[in-house]
This record gives sequence, structure tokens and C-alpha cells, in this order.
Amino acid sequence: GGGGGGGGGDDGGGPDDPDSSPYYPMQSARRGRAILIQVTNFPPETNLPPRSLMDDSFYICFSRLGFDVLSLNNPSHETFGHLLTIDRQPEEYAEEDALVLCILSHGEQGYVYSADGSRVSLKNVYKQFRMCPQLKNKPKVFIVQANRGNVQARTVARSVGDLNVGQHEDCLYIHSVVKGSMCSGRFILTLCNILINQFDLMNDDLMSVLPFASHTTAATNENRTIACYRSTNRKRLRFPPLR
Repeated sequence: GGGGGGGGGDDGGGPDDPDSSPYYPMQSARRGRAILIQVTNFPPETNLPPRSLMDDSFYICFSRLGFDVLSLNNPSHETFGHLLTIDRQPEEYAEEDALVLCILSHGEQGYVYSADGSRVSLKNVYKQFRMCPQLKNKPKVFIVQANRGNVQARTVARSVGDLNVGQHEDCLYIHSVVKGSMCSGRFILTLCNILINQFDLMNDDLMSVLPFASHTTAATNENRTIACYRSTNRKRLRFPPLR
């Protein structure tokens, strides 16, 4: 009951009907794009220390999950404004099943810093993908590791719920805030290593590993890293091998 008039009858009913599955469909020839953004250098006037580049864990991890990985280093504020259409047209997302966006930078609640020192609204970044018709009803995963270069009073990650406005269905938001000026994305590395070494592609759901990743990071990091996540996914998210 309560199917809500999904209307998705184009593939026919029966056991292979994607609308009846508890999992998001992952049957396209292309899984989707995983965009990794790393901001490592900042203008002197920001007083933000440089960050070190992450190793190739993200590439190995999300390639294993079937994604095409696009890496962008030190993008400007302007580049953040059109991430959806870098090297592709919106129509191409129609041929894919999911999207991952990961941002490593300095930041504060609701914002990250671009390489030209501007504050970039995460809400506006997410909106590009949430409002894309070709990504409607498809899972979108947003991961943010925002290191605090200059320790201020606000050093606790608050709920990411305030970023959750408008067309927010099928989104998973993962935020990791580091107290102090640590320069490595420890939580992201931990999550990637778990997904590389311990994630069962056929059976495990992405949400199921997040508590473990968060706990592991805190245990090895003197609780300096605080991870929080919020999901508006309507189905479970797993990544079986591409056919």
C-alpha cells in the first residue's frame, strides 16, 4: 500500500520492477560520477593554512564501487557554481544511477572555502544536483570534510538538517568537522578504507558502514573529528559490480 502513484510502469511489473525493490536500481552501464574536490591552497589574507592532498584512496574506493572519478584541485568560487556541468551536459546524467560529491577544504557551518578565498554555500552546491531532472529519484551522496584552520568558538558539528531544504529526496549528507588545523581528511580516509576492504558490494548498504567509520575515526583521533550524517534516501544504497 501507499505507493504514492509512482507511475513507473515503463519497465513492467514483476520481481524485476525497480519500484518494488528495497534498493535503488543499479542496472545502468554507467554507475555515475564521483567528484572529488580538494582545496589545499588559500590566499594569505584568509590566514588559512595549506592542506595536504589526500592519497589515492578516494579514487580506489569509488572506482571499486563502479563510479567514474573526477578530481578537481583548488577550484575557484566560480567553478563551484557549475559543478554539475563540468565536462558534461546534464542530459548525460540520465544514463547513470547515482552521484557522489566529496569536498575537502577549510570551512565553517554551511560553507567551505574555495581556492580564491571565497566562502562557498554548500546549500547552493547541493542544489545544482538536487534540482537536476536527470538525477531525480536517484541517490546523491554529499561528503564534506571541513577542517578548521583557525579555531573559533564554533567547533562542534551541528545537524546538517538545515541544509536539507527544497527538493531533497534521495540525498545522503555526510559532514565531518575537524577541531583545530589538522590537514588530513581522516574521516574520509577511514570511510574509503572501510569501503575498499570491508564492504560487501552485493549485500552491504552504504548507511550501515557510517557509524563504524565515525566511531573508528573518533577512536584513533582523540575525538577531534566529529562526523554527522543525515539521509533522505527512500531506499537502501548498495553498489553491485557493474555488468
